[in-house]
Amino acid sequence: MAPEQLRGERADQRSDIFAFGAILHEMLSGELAFKRDTPVETGNAILNEEPRALTGSVPVELNQLIGRCLEKISNDRFQSAHDIGAKLVTIRPATPAARLIFAELKRRRVFRALVAYGIATFAILQIIEPIMHGLHWPDAVLSHVVVALALGFPIVVGLAWVFDVNGGRIERATSAGAIRQPRLAMVLVGIGVLAAAPGTVWYFLVRGITRPAAAEDRRSIAVLPFASLNTGEENAYFADGIHGDLLTQLSKIGDLKVISRTSVLQYRTGARNLREIGEALGVATVLEGSVQRAGNRVRIEARLSDVRDDRQIWAERYDRELTDVFAIQSAVTEEIARALNARPSPGEKGRIETQTYQEHRGL
Repeated sequence: MAPEQLRGERADQRSDIFAFGAILHEMLSGELAFKRDTPVETGNAILNEEPRALTGSVPVELNQLIGRCLEKISNDRFQSAHDIGAKLVTIRPATPAARLIFAELKRRRVFRALVAYGIATFAILQIIEPIMHGLHWPDAVLSHVVVALALGFPIVVGLAWVFDVNGGRIERATSAGAIRQPRLAMVLVGIGVLAAAPGTVWYFLVRGITRPAAAEDRRSIAVLPFASLNTGEENAYFADGIHGDLLTQLSKIGDLKVISRTSVLQYRTGARNLREIGEALGVATVLEGSVQRAGNRVRIEARLSDVRDDRQIWAERYDRELTDVFAIQSAVTEEIARALNARPSPGEKGRIETQTYQEHRGL
């Protein structure tokens, strides 16, 4: 009974609305809204007490609707069943906040934006590494690029949440419904950080653990005898001299592991398979080249290759006067050291320059 019926007052459709609210309350809670031990106590609860609170996954809007149906004063209730029906169709099922956020992220295409950005990031890293080796940039450049790309993930999440592309135009995204999440911004940043974490951890931790040995191994080099493109014993001796001087200068750089002249002389003639040579000598890089003389000029070509993947790391051609041949050797030494990230110390560089000067002066 509605309170007005218990008081003996006139009943109307609003009394039926009270009964509807009581039945709906029982359907959701499994018990009567005002049930007490005796009929007198139950009647007193209907007149003076609030119904038992609904718990669990009942939507807030439905709780409010039932509460309004069970108002003590009939004028405070819904005035017709039509009004209740209009309110019921607007109530959404109770959904956990995490599921709501996930659905909204999917609707706003945040995950698709993350996948696209991840693919673009991978492509950028694949392109920039060969460029760095070709231009002899330090490894720190790649680290800065990785950090910048990782910071881009939270930015992409934020932009995808706020904006959407519709018909080729960028528009501000609209919310499909209220998401009661006071720390939504932190959730979005967290998604961006989680998206960036695997690649960042791999680059700075896993790659950092596995690369030192590989980097050290990459600084092992075998300088093969230079080929003489001129005939004659004198030209062959000249090419051997170039080869010997390069070996001597490279050996002065402590970061480099240089294979001895005796070990590489066996590859003076015959077909050369750099991968097999690298495996036989236990080195990662091989330097080969050629020497050609024409009058008082000399042309020296040198190529540095990584035998593990048959990739050419560095190559150069020098056309100089014969008097500049020692300067060429110093230049080749420095270029190779730079290509292998094995820069000579000031003392080592001084010894190389001193030897070059002495050889140039004939001392």
